[in-house]
Amino acid sequence: MANLLAEKHNTFWHAYEVVVSAGASAGIGLDALPPLRKAIGSGFDTNTITLSCGKLTTGVTVPQWSSIMMLRNLKSPETYFQAAFRVQSPWAIKNPNGDNPNEEEILKPICFVFDFACTRRWKSRPCSGGIMLLRGGAKAGHL
Repeated sequence: MANLLAEKHNTFWHAYEVVVSAGASAGIGLDALPPLRKAIGSGFDTNTITLSCGKLTTGVTVPQWSSIMMLRNLKSPETYFQAAFRVQSPWAIKNPNGDNPNEEEILKPICFVFDFACTRRWKSRPCSGGIMLLRGGAKAGHL
């Protein structure tokens, strides 16, 4: 996938740094996280795409992630929702102007789950109990 994104004719994706957090060379468990955090930095001036292939889908929070593409056909609703909820983690700054400790600026008001298995939603939905994504008090939609 990284090679496809880097091909000469895919110029749109050339503005993104592709972080491959997959395979044995990426490390096991949380060992795959430091290179990703280094590439993302603060998240304000970087464009990254993370290819994880099953890594970093549970127990990891990367606030800057705003979307996930489900390209693998996950059978377990639990695994699916764990991966989907990685992008739901809030990204906010407390006291952004330095003058009000109670103020919070939400930097990621919404997140997206792109699922390429069109029938999975109908199989997983009954297990979700009607889970909805909420951001900043606004209804963002159903998972």
